[in-house]
Amino acid sequence: SSKVPLLKLLSKCHSDASAPESEPQAMLKDLPSPSAQAKFRADIWMKAFLMSFVAMAPSLVLGLTNNYDNPSFADEDDGWNNDVGLTVALPAFLIFAFTGALSSRLPTILGFGMLREKSHDICMKESARTGMTNNGIVLALFLTVFVAMFQIDKNEDGLIRSDMWYRIFCIFGMEACTRGIVMVCACLVFMEPLNSDSAAQFAVDNLLYLGEPTACVLQSVMYFLQAIIIWAFNTDAKYVGVLAYVVLGYCVMRSAVVMQYLQQWENPELTDEARNHRISVVTKCRELDGTGSVRNSDSSNQPKRG
Repeated sequence: SSKVPLLKLLSKCHSDASAPESEPQAMLKDLPSPSAQAKFRADIWMKAFLMSFVAMAPSLVLGLTNNYDNPSFADEDDGWNNDVGLTVALPAFLIFAFTGALSSRLPTILGFGMLREKSHDICMKESARTGMTNNGIVLALFLTVFVAMFQIDKNEDGLIRSDMWYRIFCIFGMEACTRGIVMVCACLVFMEPLNSDSAAQFAVDNLLYLGEPTACVLQSVMYFLQAIIIWAFNTDAKYVGVLAYVVLGYCVMRSAVVMQYLQQWENPELTDEARNHRISVVTKCRELDGTGSVRNSDSSNQPKRG
Protein backbone atom coordinates (compact mmCIF):
# COMPACT_ATOMS: atom_id res chain seq x y z
CA SER A 1 0.00 0.00 0.00
CA SER A 2 2.96 2.33 0.59
CA LYS A 3 3.86 1.97 -3.08
CA VAL A 4 0.62 3.61 -4.26
CA PRO A 5 1.33 7.09 -2.87
CA LEU A 6 4.89 6.78 -4.14
CA LEU A 7 3.65 5.97 -7.63
CA LYS A 8 1.24 8.90 -7.54
CA LEU A 9 4.02 11.19 -6.41
CA LEU A 10 6.32 10.00 -9.20
CA SER A 11 3.51 10.37 -11.74
CA LYS A 12 2.81 13.91 -10.56
CA CYS A 13 6.48 14.85 -10.73
CA HIS A 14 6.70 13.40 -14.23
CA SER A 15 3.65 15.37 -15.39
CA ASP A 16 5.01 18.58 -13.86
CA ALA A 17 8.36 18.04 -15.54
CA SER A 18 6.75 17.43 -18.94
CA ALA A 19 4.35 20.42 -18.73
CA PRO A 20 6.88 23.04 -19.87
CA GLU A 21 7.61 20.97 -22.96
CA SER A 22 3.95 20.97 -24.06
CA GLU A 23 3.53 24.75 -23.68
CA PRO A 24 5.54 25.67 -26.81
CA GLN A 25 3.46 23.20 -28.78
CA ALA A 26 0.30 24.99 -27.70
CA MET A 27 1.82 28.34 -28.60
CA LEU A 28 2.63 27.10 -32.11
CA LYS A 29 -1.05 26.39 -32.71
CA ASP A 30 -2.01 29.94 -31.71
CA LEU A 31 -1.44 31.27 -35.27
CA PRO A 32 -3.95 29.89 -37.80
CA SER A 33 -2.99 28.68 -41.25
CA PRO A 34 -3.64 31.10 -44.15
CA SER A 35 -6.91 30.70 -46.00
CA ALA A 36 -7.66 30.95 -49.71
CA GLN A 37 -8.43 34.64 -49.21
CA ALA A 38 -4.69 35.39 -49.11
CA LYS A 39 -4.02 34.17 -52.66
CA PHE A 40 -2.88 36.48 -55.45
CA ARG A 41 -5.71 37.95 -57.54
CA ALA A 42 -4.81 39.44 -60.89
CA ASP A 43 -8.21 41.14 -61.28
CA ILE A 44 -7.63 43.24 -58.17
CA TRP A 45 -4.25 44.40 -59.45
CA MET A 46 -5.65 45.21 -62.89
CA LYS A 47 -8.51 47.30 -61.47
CA ALA A 48 -6.10 49.11 -59.17
CA PHE A 49 -3.72 49.80 -62.08
CA LEU A 50 -6.41 51.29 -64.30
CA MET A 51 -7.98 53.26 -61.48
CA SER A 52 -4.76 54.75 -60.13
CA PHE A 53 -3.08 55.86 -63.33
CA VAL A 54 -6.32 57.22 -64.80
CA ALA A 55 -7.12 59.05 -61.55
CA MET A 56 -3.68 60.67 -61.55
CA ALA A 57 -3.95 61.71 -65.21
CA PRO A 58 -5.02 65.35 -64.58
CA SER A 59 -1.70 66.25 -62.95
CA LEU A 60 0.21 64.53 -65.78
CA VAL A 61 -1.68 66.45 -68.47
CA LEU A 62 -1.25 69.74 -66.61
CA GLY A 63 2.44 69.07 -66.13
CA LEU A 64 3.12 68.18 -69.76
CA THR A 65 1.30 71.30 -70.97
CA ASN A 66 2.68 73.74 -68.39
CA ASN A 67 4.65 75.65 -71.06
CA TYR A 68 1.53 76.57 -73.04
CA ASP A 69 0.10 80.08 -73.04
CA ASN A 70 -0.83 81.41 -69.62
CA PRO A 71 -4.00 83.47 -69.05
CA SER A 72 -3.87 86.95 -70.50
CA PHE A 73 -4.15 90.14 -68.46
CA ALA A 74 -5.97 91.94 -71.28
CA ASP A 75 -9.53 91.30 -70.08
CA GLU A 76 -8.77 91.44 -66.36
CA ASP A 77 -11.06 93.80 -64.47
CA ASP A 78 -10.99 93.87 -60.66
CA GLY A 79 -9.67 90.32 -60.48
CA TRP A 80 -12.24 88.80 -62.87
CA ASN A 81 -10.21 87.18 -65.66
CA ASN A 82 -12.11 85.29 -68.34
CA ASP A 83 -9.11 83.15 -69.26
CA VAL A 84 -8.75 82.03 -65.66
CA GLY A 85 -12.45 81.30 -65.48
CA LEU A 86 -12.53 79.22 -68.65
CA THR A 87 -9.19 77.39 -68.42
CA VAL A 88 -8.81 76.96 -64.66
CA ALA A 89 -11.88 77.67 -62.53
CA LEU A 90 -14.48 75.95 -64.73
CA PRO A 91 -12.43 72.77 -65.39
CA ALA A 92 -11.54 72.64 -61.67
CA PHE A 93 -15.21 72.81 -60.73
CA LEU A 94 -16.02 70.04 -63.21
CA ILE A 95 -13.24 67.85 -61.74
CA PHE A 96 -14.53 68.52 -58.23
CA ALA A 97 -18.12 67.69 -59.21
CA PHE A 98 -17.07 64.57 -61.12
CA THR A 99 -14.98 63.36 -58.20
CA GLY A 100 -17.88 63.91 -55.82
CA ALA A 101 -20.31 62.04 -58.07
CA LEU A 102 -17.86 59.20 -58.66
CA SER A 103 -17.25 58.71 -54.95
CA SER A 104 -20.86 59.24 -53.82
CA ARG A 105 -21.31 55.57 -52.91
CA LEU A 106 -17.88 55.25 -51.37
CA PRO A 107 -18.85 56.44 -47.85
CA THR A 108 -21.62 53.86 -47.53
CA ILE A 109 -19.36 51.09 -48.87
CA LEU A 110 -16.54 52.01 -46.49
CA GLY A 111 -18.89 52.46 -43.56
CA PHE A 112 -20.39 49.03 -44.18
CA GLY A 113 -16.94 47.53 -44.65
CA MET A 114 -16.08 48.59 -41.11
CA LEU A 115 -19.05 46.67 -39.70
CA ARG A 116 -19.74 43.80 -42.11
CA GLU A 117 -17.20 41.35 -40.70
CA LYS A 118 -17.47 42.47 -37.08
CA SER A 119 -17.23 39.59 -34.60
CA HIS A 120 -20.28 39.04 -32.41
CA ASP A 121 -18.40 39.68 -29.16
CA ILE A 122 -16.98 43.06 -30.28
CA CYS A 123 -18.73 46.27 -29.21
CA MET A 124 -19.77 48.23 -32.28
CA LYS A 125 -19.57 51.51 -30.38
CA GLU A 126 -15.93 50.99 -29.43
CA SER A 127 -15.03 49.79 -32.91
CA ALA A 128 -16.66 52.77 -34.62
CA ARG A 129 -15.19 55.21 -32.13
CA THR A 130 -11.66 53.89 -32.65
CA GLY A 131 -11.97 54.04 -36.43
CA MET A 132 -13.43 57.54 -36.41
CA THR A 133 -10.73 58.81 -34.03
CA ASN A 134 -7.96 57.43 -36.24
CA ASN A 135 -9.49 59.06 -39.31
CA GLY A 136 -9.82 62.37 -37.48
CA ILE A 137 -6.14 62.38 -36.50
CA VAL A 138 -5.00 61.59 -40.05
CA LEU A 139 -7.27 64.28 -41.54
CA ALA A 140 -6.05 66.88 -39.02
CA LEU A 141 -2.45 66.15 -39.95
CA PHE A 142 -3.25 66.34 -43.65
CA LEU A 143 -5.04 69.66 -43.12
CA THR A 144 -1.93 71.26 -41.61
CA VAL A 145 0.12 70.04 -44.59
CA PHE A 146 -2.37 71.42 -47.14
CA VAL A 147 -2.51 74.80 -45.43
CA ALA A 148 1.30 75.03 -45.45
CA MET A 149 1.47 73.96 -49.11
CA PHE A 150 -1.18 76.51 -50.06
CA GLN A 151 0.35 79.46 -48.24
CA ILE A 152 3.95 78.82 -49.25
CA ASP A 153 3.14 79.16 -52.97
CA LYS A 154 2.56 82.91 -53.16
CA ASN A 155 1.36 84.35 -56.44
CA GLU A 156 4.32 86.59 -57.20
CA ASP A 157 4.80 85.82 -60.90
CA GLY A 158 1.38 86.73 -62.26
CA LEU A 159 -1.21 84.29 -63.56
CA ILE A 160 0.65 81.02 -64.10
CA ARG A 161 -1.80 78.28 -65.02
CA SER A 162 0.13 75.39 -63.45
CA ASP A 163 0.64 77.35 -60.22
CA MET A 164 -3.09 78.01 -59.98
CA TRP A 165 -3.84 74.30 -60.48
CA TYR A 166 -1.39 73.48 -57.70
CA ARG A 167 -3.26 75.79 -55.33
CA ILE A 168 -6.61 74.44 -56.50
CA PHE A 169 -5.64 70.88 -55.55
CA CYS A 170 -4.56 72.24 -52.17
CA ILE A 171 -8.02 73.82 -51.83
CA PHE A 172 -9.65 70.50 -52.74
CA GLY A 173 -7.54 68.79 -50.09
CA MET A 174 -8.44 71.34 -47.43
CA GLU A 175 -12.12 70.87 -48.23
CA ALA A 176 -11.91 67.08 -47.88
CA CYS A 177 -9.96 67.32 -44.62
CA THR A 178 -12.28 69.90 -43.08
CA ARG A 179 -15.40 67.96 -44.10
CA GLY A 180 -14.00 64.73 -42.68
CA ILE A 181 -12.96 66.34 -39.39
CA VAL A 182 -16.42 67.85 -38.91
CA MET A 183 -18.00 64.45 -39.62
CA VAL A 184 -15.73 62.75 -37.08
CA CYS A 185 -16.44 65.31 -34.37
CA ALA A 186 -20.19 65.25 -34.96
CA CYS A 187 -20.47 61.45 -34.99
CA LEU A 188 -18.33 61.03 -31.87
CA VAL A 189 -20.29 63.69 -29.96
CA PHE A 190 -23.69 62.18 -30.79
CA MET A 191 -22.58 58.56 -30.31
CA GLU A 192 -20.83 59.01 -26.97
CA PRO A 193 -23.92 59.14 -24.69
CA LEU A 194 -25.49 56.04 -26.29
CA ASN A 195 -25.30 52.50 -24.96
CA SER A 196 -24.13 49.58 -27.10
CA ASP A 197 -27.53 48.76 -28.63
CA SER A 198 -28.40 52.38 -29.35
CA ALA A 199 -24.93 53.00 -30.78
CA ALA A 200 -25.40 50.04 -33.15
CA GLN A 201 -28.69 51.53 -34.36
CA PHE A 202 -27.02 54.94 -34.67
CA ALA A 203 -24.21 53.43 -36.77
CA VAL A 204 -26.61 51.66 -39.12
CA ASP A 205 -28.88 54.69 -39.56
CA ASN A 206 -25.87 56.93 -40.23
CA LEU A 207 -23.78 54.48 -42.22
CA LEU A 208 -23.21 57.10 -44.91
CA TYR A 209 -21.60 59.49 -42.44
CA LEU A 210 -19.71 56.75 -40.63
CA GLY A 211 -17.74 55.93 -43.79
CA GLU A 212 -17.33 59.46 -45.13
CA PRO A 213 -14.23 60.31 -43.03
CA THR A 214 -12.44 57.32 -44.56
CA ALA A 215 -13.50 58.50 -48.01
CA CYS A 216 -12.16 61.96 -47.11
CA VAL A 217 -8.80 60.41 -46.20
CA LEU A 218 -8.62 58.71 -49.60
CA GLN A 219 -9.58 61.92 -51.41
CA SER A 220 -6.99 63.88 -49.42
CA VAL A 221 -4.29 61.44 -50.46
CA MET A 222 -5.26 61.80 -54.11
CA TYR A 223 -5.31 65.61 -54.00
CA PHE A 224 -2.01 65.68 -52.12
CA LEU A 225 -0.26 63.50 -54.70
CA GLN A 226 -1.74 65.49 -57.60
CA ALA A 227 -0.35 68.70 -56.10
CA ILE A 228 3.06 67.08 -55.59
CA ILE A 229 3.21 65.96 -59.22
CA ILE A 230 2.35 69.47 -60.45
CA TRP A 231 5.01 70.89 -58.14
CA ALA A 232 7.57 68.48 -59.62
CA PHE A 233 6.69 69.60 -63.14
CA ASN A 234 6.87 73.27 -62.15
CA THR A 235 10.23 73.14 -60.38
CA ASP A 236 12.16 70.50 -62.36
CA ALA A 237 12.37 69.06 -65.85
CA LYS A 238 9.46 67.18 -67.35
CA TYR A 239 11.35 63.91 -66.97
CA VAL A 240 11.23 64.43 -63.21
CA GLY A 241 7.51 65.20 -63.41
CA VAL A 242 6.82 62.03 -65.38
CA LEU A 243 8.88 60.06 -62.88
CA ALA A 244 6.83 61.56 -60.05
CA TYR A 245 3.64 60.55 -61.86
CA VAL A 246 4.83 56.94 -62.26
CA VAL A 247 6.17 56.58 -58.71
CA LEU A 248 3.21 58.21 -56.97
CA GLY A 249 0.83 56.42 -59.33
CA TYR A 250 2.32 53.15 -58.10
CA CYS A 251 1.71 54.34 -54.54
CA VAL A 252 -1.98 54.85 -55.35
CA MET A 253 -2.18 51.50 -57.15
CA ARG A 254 -0.61 49.60 -54.25
CA SER A 255 -2.93 51.32 -51.78
CA ALA A 256 -5.93 50.46 -53.96
CA VAL A 257 -4.84 46.80 -54.04
CA VAL A 258 -4.61 46.66 -50.25
CA MET A 259 -7.99 48.38 -49.83
CA GLN A 260 -9.65 45.87 -52.16
CA TYR A 261 -8.15 42.89 -50.36
CA LEU A 262 -9.18 44.25 -46.96
CA GLN A 263 -12.64 45.22 -48.20
CA GLN A 264 -13.29 41.72 -49.59
CA TRP A 265 -11.88 39.79 -46.62
CA GLU A 266 -14.45 37.60 -44.83
CA ASN A 267 -14.41 36.73 -41.14
CA PRO A 268 -14.23 32.90 -40.87
CA GLU A 269 -16.07 33.03 -37.54
CA LEU A 270 -19.08 34.68 -39.17
CA THR A 271 -21.76 32.43 -40.67
CA ASP A 272 -23.15 32.99 -44.15
CA GLU A 273 -26.56 33.61 -42.62
CA ALA A 274 -25.24 36.43 -40.43
CA ARG A 275 -23.26 37.94 -43.32
CA ASN A 276 -26.25 37.83 -45.68
CA HIS A 277 -28.36 39.54 -43.03
CA ARG A 278 -25.81 42.34 -42.76
CA ILE A 279 -25.71 42.68 -46.55
CA SER A 280 -29.49 43.06 -46.57
CA VAL A 281 -29.14 45.79 -43.95
CA VAL A 282 -26.71 47.80 -46.07
CA THR A 283 -29.00 47.35 -49.07
CA LYS A 284 -31.78 49.01 -47.10
CA CYS A 285 -29.36 51.73 -46.02
CA ARG A 286 -28.50 52.49 -49.64
CA GLU A 287 -32.17 52.72 -50.52
CA LEU A 288 -32.78 55.19 -47.71
CA ASP A 289 -29.70 57.40 -48.03
CA GLY A 290 -29.98 57.73 -51.82
CA THR A 291 -26.76 55.96 -52.79
CA GLY A 292 -28.54 52.89 -54.18
CA SER A 293 -31.62 51.98 -56.19
CA VAL A 294 -34.97 51.97 -54.42
CA ARG A 295 -36.50 48.52 -54.60
CA ASN A 296 -39.85 49.00 -52.92
CA SER A 297 -42.50 51.68 -52.69
CA ASP A 298 -42.17 52.05 -48.92
CA SER A 299 -38.71 53.53 -49.17
CA SER A 300 -39.54 55.81 -52.11
CA ASN A 301 -41.10 58.35 -49.74
CA GLN A 302 -37.99 58.59 -47.58
CA PRO A 303 -35.91 61.77 -47.87
CA LYS A 304 -32.52 61.50 -49.50
CA ARG A 305 -29.58 61.90 -47.15
CA GLY A 306 -26.96 64.48 -47.93
